[in-house]
Amino acid sequence: MTNTSKGRLGRLVAAVGVVAIATLGAVTIGGPASATDGPNIDPKATGSVTIHKYQQPAQPTTLPHDGTALTPEQLKGLQPLEGVTFSIAKVDAVDLATNAGWTLAEKLTVVAGKVTDGTTTFATTAVSAGATAADGTLAFPSLGLGVYLVTETGAGGNPIAVTSPPFLVSVPLPNAGKWLYDIHVYPKNSVTGVSKSVDDSTAFGLGQEVAWTVTGDIPNLAADGQLTKYDIVDTLDARLGYVSATVTAKTADGTSVPRDPADYVLTAPTAGSAGEVKVVATASGLDKLEAAAGGTVQLKIVTTVKSIEDGSIENSATLYVNDATVKADAVTYWGALKIFKYTGEKTALKGAQFQIFTSEADAIAKSDAVVVDGKATFTSPEDGMIVVPGLKAGVSGTDYWIVETQAPVGYTATAAPTKVTVKTGDIAGAQVVKVHNSQVPAYALPLTGGNGPLMFATGGGALVLVAVGAAFVIARRKAAAVRA
Repeated sequence: MTNTSKGRLGRLVAAVGVVAIATLGAVTIGGPASATDGPNIDPKATGSVTIHKYQQPAQPTTLPHDGTALTPEQLKGLQPLEGVTFSIAKVDAVDLATNAGWTLAEKLTVVAGKVTDGTTTFATTAVSAGATAADGTLAFPSLGLGVYLVTETGAGGNPIAVTSPPFLVSVPLPNAGKWLYDIHVYPKNSVTGVSKSVDDSTAFGLGQEVAWTVTGDIPNLAADGQLTKYDIVDTLDARLGYVSATVTAKTADGTSVPRDPADYVLTAPTAGSAGEVKVVATASGLDKLEAAAGGTVQLKIVTTVKSIEDGSIENSATLYVNDATVKADAVTYWGALKIFKYTGEKTALKGAQFQIFTSEADAIAKSDAVVVDGKATFTSPEDGMIVVPGLKAGVSGTDYWIVETQAPVGYTATAAPTKVTVKTGDIAGAQVVKVHNSQVPAYALPLTGGNGPLMFATGGGALVLVAVGAAFVIARRKAAAVRA
């Protein structure tokens, strides 16, 4: 066993949950007291234990922990936890009305949730249970003299990574020569959290890359706290194909945590497949994360989009930190597009070619066409209906411009780009954009047939008029010659 492993094992044993009755260990914090004045215990008196549940702060508090209540000023800045559940049970066979009972009580500890004096395990009798209120408090009133085992039983929906260990408390509690019958304890929890984001800003068509980032919190730990587990599991949707994954860690101030490949184990699907991407911190990795308490771990996964189905591609990640299991989701939204190429009323045209662009400027310049499943040009089939099987839609739709780059033989292409908004959804419900083509203009041909006689009649009349005019001119010339 390595020295690192031995150190972690030693801390684990130390954190089993032994809390001295006289001090309430590290889980009780004090302030103004509620105590009796007399030195003798009142065997008929009843007391209470009030739990005040807070998150473990980044820096340990220096507040007193003697069973007394803290003031609001002393609690300022601490975050209460609502819904955390506790149970309280009385330890049998410990009579605090006798000196023998107090002698025994001083020997008691909690090991693995059981009360023992080192040789004997003592039975307990359940008294009550409950959950903390919005202000983090839970009171157990009307407790008779005795030693009580308090156990945290549930997180109540809080991302609690490190559960407060079970502890013992006596009623009454010795306090500076007095007896506290109303006791306040302040067990804290190390909490964690996880978030997930998606970057699909450069992906517009199927086959392009989408990046998912899972960010897990490194919990703040008490002085004797430790990390026993830090795993991130991301289950890729079946519509995604795995490309790569990277892991980084940062301290609370953003400083990168030095990382060795031996600090974690990364498993992932084969390239292009869906499945589980998993990061498991090793012993050396856990030690580094403990030193970076308050920081974060990031898992960045790059995938491609293979198909859209209903268009909403959700990817889920789960963070496991000690006792905590927390989840986060992110979604990328996709849709489809149909282009119907026709002439006349609704006659389909085969052979028209289109490209799709993300801006009008690109559409006019015909540059940076969107690539979908490796294709940048889409050609109308026999039925005239082009199906573009996947375009990013965004939350509220994404605008695209389609351009007819080549018309079918004998037809004129539509010159201006056509704007269309792609909405989230499946292929069956995709918007259909109808693009009409006209035939190229015909040559002007000579006219024959129906108007021919009219043309000849008109031409013949003109010739007669010309002949008459010519005869008139000749006659005038002859007459002038005779006179001469």
